[in-house]
Amino acid sequence: MKNTITLFILSGILSVSTWGTIHAEEADESSVFPLETFTCNYKKGKDAGDLAKVNAKWNAWTDKSTVPEYAAWMLTPFFTSADTKFDLGWLGGWPDGNAMGKSLQEWVTKGGDLQAAYNDVLDCDSHSNFVAMVIKPAAAVNETSVLSFSDCKVEDGHTTDQALGALAEWGQYLADTDDTGGALVLFPAYGVGDVDYDFKWMRTFSSLETFGKAYEQFGNGGGYQKSGAMLDGLLSCDVGRVYLVEIVRAIQPDEE
Repeated sequence: MKNTITLFILSGILSVSTWGTIHAEEADESSVFPLETFTCNYKKGKDAGDLAKVNAKWNAWTDKSTVPEYAAWMLTPFFTSADTKFDLGWLGGWPDGNAMGKSLQEWVTKGGDLQAAYNDVLDCDSHSNFVAMVIKPAAAVNETSVLSFSDCKVEDGHTTDQALGALAEWGQYLADTDDTGGALVLFPAYGVGDVDYDFKWMRTFSSLETFGKAYEQFGNGGGYQKSGAMLDGLLSCDVGRVYLVEIVRAIQPDEE
């Protein structure tokens, strides 16, 4: 059975409709799956058109690989600060750790020509790995979507399990208020440096319009007060960043 990564990233990944598929439909909702991220800048004289050509070759290569079950998105900064110093981000995910290991092994042993092609277009200064857990599945997906991230820390005197329990309740509240976006938590695993947070809170939206609808519900529809009642004193999160997202590769559902 294929796993679903409807990620949409951060953020709610996981309904066949959002961003591909990486979480098994019948799997325990607490199951986790691996993600990788890159942050990159275009080399002088290179642009999105050059990258699209390499992505097309990579997609064809991945189709023929032993692990084609890899989903990928490109992130363009939208609402960010001057601290954001990259042109684009890459978010990729596998159904599970076994698929990740096999995929990475094949890439480092057989993907050298494609890696060189990417290196000709991009300078990437980070490559990190996260463990993702879906809090709320997304309900819709477009070729271009929206992701938001915040860094969150569990307050002293509380546990991560308590925080996840409260976020699960928050996810149910979002569903009850017809929020169609997804929600996930991303735990730092490898390559993230010395971070001062416990996990990233990721939201996914099918468009800027649905992002705006969630914004309005939070600000004027009672969401702010509800989140305070559920999360104040338990979690502290920094100001979020928003990215426009383009699907590079989607995992297609298995045919029955």
